[in-house]
Amino acid sequence: MRCLSCPDEKGSQFIYYLETLIGEDSMKDMLQLYMVTFQQMAITQQVLRTFYEEFVYDNFDNESATGILIATDWDTWVLEPGLAPYPLDFSTSQLVQAQDLAEDYIALGGSESPMNYTDYFDFIASQQLAFVQTLAVTESESVVTADLLAYIDSDLNITNATN
Repeated sequence: MRCLSCPDEKGSQFIYYLETLIGEDSMKDMLQLYMVTFQQMAITQQVLRTFYEEFVYDNFDNESATGILIATDWDTWVLEPGLAPYPLDFSTSQLVQAQDLAEDYIALGGSESPMNYTDYFDFIASQQLAFVQTLAVTESESVVTADLLAYIDSDLNITNATN
């Protein structure tokens, strides 16, 4: 069963990719049907493929279904080794907001605070992490100086954060 040799990351990306093809609501419907149909069973990737293809033809007109199945590119995703064949964007507006705030601080160079710097206090933990990671992975160390980090800390009190 070659699907078991797929890295988890590639497998989860494939499931997400299927959702981008059939839509969130159809994906929920398909997964619910899958759970009922195959409860307490182990299936092969071919059984899953057949189930998916039948679901697509049952829920979309023929032309749309054919296009979806061609775009699915099952063999490349499931049978071929390597990374996901299509880059997927897992960005969220919240992630972008955190990265933008860090980039605004960098652009201002510690001369002033970004207008929306207080948004940081409403960030969830993963956004705070994205903010700090954006600062950490900036290409030029000369841009993110100790003085800039001290300025950011004076605004956001990151050093004393308990999160």
